[in-house]
Amino acid sequence: MKEVEELDVKDNLCDLLEGEKLRRMELVSQQRLLEKKLEYLYRQKARSNWFKFGDSNSKFYHSTIRWRRIRNGVKGVELNNQWCEEPDAVRWEAKRVFENRFKATPDLGVRLDQWSLNLCPRRLV
Repeated sequence: MKEVEELDVKDNLCDLLEGEKLRRMELVSQQRLLEKKLEYLYRQKARSNWFKFGDSNSKFYHSTIRWRRIRNGVKGVELNNQWCEEPDAVRWEAKRVFENRFKATPDLGVRLDQWSLNLCPRRLV
């Protein structure tokens, strides 16, 4: 993590060399792999505890849920090249991003007249 942070700081000051970019990508992929392994370990422990103790809401269960909620939460967003953590701003930006991503465009509308392409049945002559 420290090395990734150092490379990020260097990237902000000036462009990284190709080798440094590759090293950062390698470190990030290793970090993701470790996170997946850790999540798998927690899943196995939870399953093992469930077999031992049944379906009880144990301290381990709640700590695992809390850890996942923290890990999956959105802490903030970047607005106008500045990091923002205000809940209203984060909600607004998330809404805006998803609206832009999933809005319908006029050219995707379906036309049911005789001039629509690939939608009207072909006449046999």
